[in-house]
Amino acid sequence: MAGNTQTTKVQFHVTMTMDCPTCEGTGSDHGTPCTDCAGTGTVAEPVELAAALTALGSPDAVGISTDLLDGASVTAAVEQLGERWGHLNALVNAAGPFAGLKSFETATDEDWLEVVNGVTLSSVRTVRAALPYLRRAEWARIVNVSAMSTKRQSPPLIAYTAAKSA
Repeated sequence: MAGNTQTTKVQFHVTMTMDCPTCEGTGSDHGTPCTDCAGTGTVAEPVELAAALTALGSPDAVGISTDLLDGASVTAAVEQLGERWGHLNALVNAAGPFAGLKSFETATDEDWLEVVNGVTLSSVRTVRAALPYLRRAEWARIVNVSAMSTKRQSPPLIAYTAAKSA
């Protein structure tokens, strides 16, 4: 409908990290560099990332670290955002593989539980914590990012792929 359009600009920036053996960022213990430090061990702190986003024009960027494996930590991080903004318009869950990559034959029950806890339950925790603030918004969205391996499986990604598909 011409003349009846409304533009809403939303920017939502949160940095949440899990353990990388090199830098304790989002990575894995299977020998590949993590996405935060690329194997250098140097990671931008959330405050530095927020400052960089502000410098690029974000009106209110904030960086918060939390442990996605700890529900209380996730709730505390989301509550900080809720108190700052009153509501949330978007939640994006994009946890990547962070546990040792093993084949179906070599992955133990503990390996599977670690991956499900880190990938599937971390999304459950963030949604649970964010729902009250998402419901306060005029509109809100939850985006759960899947993985390419759900379409084209790689044997060492079996637990990760199953967890992303859950």
